[in-house]
Amino acid sequence: MKFSTIFAVAGFAALPLGASAATLSGTAAPGGTYDISAAAYDFQAGFDNGDTAGSYEFTFENGSSSILHLVLGSVTVNQLRTVAGFTGGVGVSFGSTTETVEQGQSASFSFSEMLNPGETTSLVFNFGDAYGSSGVGPDLDFIVEGQPAPVPLPAALPLMGVALGGLGLMARRKKANA
Repeated sequence: MKFSTIFAVAGFAALPLGASAATLSGTAAPGGTYDISAAAYDFQAGFDNGDTAGSYEFTFENGSSSILHLVLGSVTVNQLRTVAGFTGGVGVSFGSTTETVEQGQSASFSFSEMLNPGETTSLVFNFGDAYGSSGVGPDLDFIVEGQPAPVPLPAALPLMGVALGGLGLMARRKKANA
């Protein structure tokens, strides 16, 4: 067996990994509960001058029968210093972690958490009154997805070693017979 054949087989074996990439399938709305085992979600909210203070809560649940790694890869608070923002700033809470973004400042966060089957967790934005000028206002957004938890495959290394050893043995016998 040629090394090019081995590399080709290894390449084909890795193809399904690309198919597991999450695609956004829905937009989340405050107050909703979202099953992250089935889809990835995004949320974007723009605010106008005079919008009142409030709180947005999003609940994420693991509806699968296996452990999932919930990834909030991009939680963003966009404020433009004195031009547009939230009076008093914004508090962002995820699980037991809380981040505070001061008035007029912008920030981006990443959060992750392992969720057991049936378990839930929440993302909460607490914000002050919005201020802005001439159509410019602050905004809040995020993207969330659930990924299968990494599971170690302890048998993979010995199996790979046996396979490569077998290939080496076959090549040696073939060379001895020639």
